[in-house]
Amino acid sequence: MTKNHICLIFIILFSCTSLQFDDSTASVFNSGKNSLAEGKYNRAMGEFEFVILNSPLSPYADDSFFYLGESKYYLEKYGEAILEYKRYLKLPVRNATLSKKSEFMICKSWFYLSNDVMKDQTETKIAIDKLQYYIEKESMEEYTKEINKMILSLRNKLAKKDFQTAMLYLKLEK
Repeated sequence: MTKNHICLIFIILFSCTSLQFDDSTASVFNSGKNSLAEGKYNRAMGEFEFVILNSPLSPYADDSFFYLGESKYYLEKYGEAILEYKRYLKLPVRNATLSKKSEFMICKSWFYLSNDVMKDQTETKIAIDKLQYYIEKESMEEYTKEINKMILSLRNKLAKKDFQTAMLYLKLEK
């Protein structure tokens, strides 16, 4: 056999395995979406990570960042979810609907990252700043009402913390 024949055989073999790999990537991606819909968030997270790591240039890898963020959000890993949503938003080509939802899910994640009233409220203040940033974006018009509710709730939390602190000082007579 000549070198040309050997090269041709390798090209054919490589192209066939590539098609099978794309099919398996698609099936893993769809399986991840099904797992997410069924509430199997750990499994979905693993499947989306598989797609991202094993086929980073496939069309499924881009949306996998969003769905990976969704999985982490529902597992209450809000800080990690924010990172995944932001990774999705940094992609050059993305779905407009998923982009808007990513931004809203970032807002919800910041909201849930704020501490309980009895704890330090630094995270709550940061969350209010982040939510304020997103509420001012034109792309978030449809979520304005919900974000306003979150901001109001966080401000009430800060007020309740101040009130409890004042009551403590009154009890101590300071």
